[in-house]
Amino acid sequence: MALMAARNDTPEDYQSYVGQVMGAFRDADGKEFTYSEDVVQAIWNAVTDPESPLRIPAGKDSVALAA
Repeated sequence: MALMAARNDTPEDYQSYVGQVMGAFRDADGKEFTYSEDVVQAIWNAVTDPESPLRIPAGKDSVALAA
């Protein structure tokens, strides 16, 4: 089975974006990730805050990817 890094099945229009996302995953070594408490807090905020956005990143890695 081929590894994703060895394959390039990404459509040309999306290659730049996919490259950025995959780079963020590769550079995440030693950084913090999303924990269940982060998800619970995001859900709580979504339910209790009427001004809450439709999409809420949960955890430091998700916040970095959403930026």
